[in-house]
This record gives sequence, C-alpha cells and structure tokens, in this order.
Amino acid sequence: MSTEFLTTHEVADLLRIKLRKVYELASTHEIPSVKAKGKLLFPRQDILTWLQHGKQPEPTSKLNHTPPPVLAGSYDPLLEWAIKASGCDLALKLAGSQSGLDEFVAGQAQACGLHLAEPLSGSLGWNHKTVANQAGLQNAVLVNWAWRNRGFVMLSGKTQLFRDVSQLKGLRLVRRPVGSGTQVLMDWLLQQNGLKPTDVQWSEVCHGETDAVACITSGEADVALGLQAMAAQYGLGFVPCLKERFDLLVHRKAWFDPHFQKLWQFTRGEFFVQKSRQLQGYDLAQQSQVIWNA
Repeated sequence: MSTEFLTTHEVADLLRIKLRKVYELASTHEIPSVKAKGKLLFPRQDILTWLQHGKQPEPTSKLNHTPPPVLAGSYDPLLEWAIKASGCDLALKLAGSQSGLDEFVAGQAQACGLHLAEPLSGSLGWNHKTVANQAGLQNAVLVNWAWRNRGFVMLSGKTQLFRDVSQLKGLRLVRRPVGSGTQVLMDWLLQQNGLKPTDVQWSEVCHGETDAVACITSGEADVALGLQAMAAQYGLGFVPCLKERFDLLVHRKAWFDPHFQKLWQFTRGEFFVQKSRQLQGYDLAQQSQVIWNA
C-alpha cells in the first residue's frame, strides 16, 4: 500500500532529477510540499496531479541569480554600526532569525544574521544544525560574526538581588516573537530550570533589542533576555548568563560582491575593534571563520 506522502528522494526518483533540484522546486513553490517537524514531505496525489498537468522540471543547468543587497534576520548593534560606518550599502531588514532565514531561502536577501540556539543533550549549539537541515538551501556559506554576552537586563539597582533563572518565577518578562533567536533561547532556559511559560508574566511582544530594553526602562517589564551591549548603551543592569554565537549566512556569489568585500575589509581595521570594545560583550576571536558550506 502506497504512503500518503513522498520523501525528497522518492520525488527525485519519480521526476528523474537531482535531489538538489527537488529542494529548489519546493523552495520556490513550483511543486506542492509540506514541512513536518523540520522534514520536507510531498503529498503523493498532489505530486502525481502536478506531474500530469504541469511541466516536467528541466535539469538544473544555470546558476541561481544573486539576491538583492539586503541583510535580513536578527539584530546586532555592532553589525548595524559596521554596515553604516563602512559604507557598504547593504540594506537592513531585521525581523528575527527565523524570518531572516525564510527570506534568505526565498532569494529575498543576500545574507541574514542568526543566533538560533540548538539544544544538544543539555548544552547548546548555534545555527549550524538549523541551517544544514534547511530544505532548498544552496549556494550559501555560514560564517561567524561574533560571540556575544547574553544575559538578563534589568534596572541597575536590581542586579544584586538576581542570582539565576529560577528567580524569574512571578516576574514580568519581556516576550519576543515566536521563532526569534532570543525567544527560542528563553524558552530553553525556562525549561532547563524547571519553569513553565505560565510561571512568569509576559509583556506584549517586543520585536527587537531596542524595544526590549525600552520595555525595561519604561517599567512595563522587570527583566529582558538581552545583550550586554544593549544594557551598557541604555545604562541598565546586566547579569550574564551565557555566550551565544551570532553568525551570518551569506549567498556565495554575494560574498565576492563589493558590498560584502567592503564590509569584511572594514572589520579588519582597528577602528572596528575599538568599537566592539566600546559596545561591550563581544568576542571577535573567530570572526569570519567558516562554519558551514552548501
């Protein structure tokens, strides 16, 4: 008895095309597909109907076009400053890690910033597994931008009273968008410390690091999971929790364009290093190190 859904390998065999072409057709919505628990599946009947009435996919014979000079994904204070100070002319469209990854795969951005926590037997990985398992992703390279100090941001007079995550119970906590790197990490931290989402009081959704610290300064929340750089900038207290890896996923062709070459050349200068120290909470020892290639 045939199954209701086909795998990518089964679709490739059925259409007599390469596996990469299947991912490409799925990412551009040229063939029907669904995603279940991170796995790409294809409704058998829909594929057969598409095959009967649609056109047989041609073998991949040309390179994909270079996306527009847009950097999507998550916000980083040092990255935003470097893009402006370097004059590299990359446009910013920052709406969270998962949103940026979706735009990157859809060909709407040359790069995206990511800090997606990946639980690994009680510890954390960052970005690599998520990107490597992303259906339809090709012609891309994941490189390190910086390691950042992530912790709890609160009014400066409150830090002496805060020792660990368990003390979040009953406090007003800043909520970030579902799928954002910060909210993914916050949910993991609560779980690791035996807390349920209902054990804290959540603020309205804050869509960026600036909104999160503003929520603290205005008194709308007690604590935000934020960056040391943002706490220092706004004169707020900061209790460190961990170091997270912030990476850039870059289209391979775009890497050699003037936009990115100008940005990376700028990061090699002393002016950039001094700014990273001034902002606080950055470790640049692995910057530009290649994490993954597609």
